[in-house]
Amino acid sequence: MSSESVRLALDGAGARGLVGVYDHPSAATLAVRVPLERHLVAGTEYELLLKSEDYAETTVYSGEAKTFLRMERDGKVFSLRVRAERGPLTVAGRKSKGDPKFSYVLGYVVE
Repeated sequence: MSSESVRLALDGAGARGLVGVYDHPSAATLAVRVPLERHLVAGTEYELLLKSEDYAETTVYSGEAKTFLRMERDGKVFSLRVRAERGPLTVAGRKSKGDPKFSYVLGYVVE
């Protein structure tokens, strides 16, 4: 993320903060293209694009029902177009498919 994109997100009309970033075990994961605003609009489609050197799998938990959506992997890049459902939207990853749990990476509020 560039400093310019962060400034624009904070200066936007109705800006209410930046996406939540969690402390997670990856030292080599970059948010390439994600919404920077913490609050997203229900029913709107968003593109999520991450690059990770050490996550084997990434996923999105969406809405109050916590729908599980696996992100597509192409080499070290993970992507997903998701229609935001009201409630939390969380991006998570795990270092191996044998790991029983995912670690949260990014968090949004969908209204």
